[in-house]
Amino acid sequence: MSLNKLDNFIVIFLIFFVTNVSYQVAASCKGCVELDSLIFDKLVSKFDYTIVKFDISYPYGEKHEQFEEFSKAASQVSNLLVAEVGVKDYGDKDNEDLAVRFNVKTDKFPVIKLFDKNNLEKPIEFTDTEFTADSIRKFVRQNSDIYIGLAGCVREFDELARRFALEFDTKDAPKTILEETKKLADDYRGKKEDYAAKIYIAYMDRIIERGGLTFVLAEKQRLKKVLEGKVSDAKKEDLKKRLNILESFTLPEKSEPQKNNEKNEL
Repeated sequence: MSLNKLDNFIVIFLIFFVTNVSYQVAASCKGCVELDSLIFDKLVSKFDYTIVKFDISYPYGEKHEQFEEFSKAASQVSNLLVAEVGVKDYGDKDNEDLAVRFNVKTDKFPVIKLFDKNNLEKPIEFTDTEFTADSIRKFVRQNSDIYIGLAGCVREFDELARRFALEFDTKDAPKTILEETKKLADDYRGKKEDYAAKIYIAYMDRIIERGGLTFVLAEKQRLKKVLEGKVSDAKKEDLKKRLNILESFTLPEKSEPQKNNEKNEL
């Protein structure tokens, strides 16, 4: 083989290799289902909730990786479908009709929307400026009754925190739930969940002391402000876990009681 032919062969091989690898990396999203115009309604209607990332046909990059991380965490949730819709603005313009139907702007990709099977035409859009697996988990938890654990959280205590928030205006309920939480904490004494248990209890005490759930919003703002300053990596992780636990005291929008009552607004 002549030198020129060998050079051409190497160039062709490298192009094929790079293209093939890039395609596989871009197209991969473990735990995700690819939806198109033909099967969208058929599949989405089978699950209580579906979270969909509308994106370019072969997505890649940090945001795509964060969505995949979320997808892996949600893989065991039976009533939540995690999916992607690849939209092309060229050729056959695959799935462009879905983008139009759900008011997805291609210049805003990636766009995430949460669908309730009982109201498919009015999905809730993810608008958090922080595009991470944790922020997507929070988005799902805040807008549905689906549980997806966040770093630092413990499911049993999350459930008690949610009850605490929902029943806060019911006479004696907050103190009763606080006592339940303390008893549960005894079971975790000396275990890795012990530290988190103390935080749940401390927040319940503080909310009762302040007389309302407005403490949750104020504490979130305080912790976020601290995070913006100079703190060690260990302290940063601790603050993030505390913020995650606070999310358990934040009610889904459709569950928030008496929105006109300032005492209950978050």
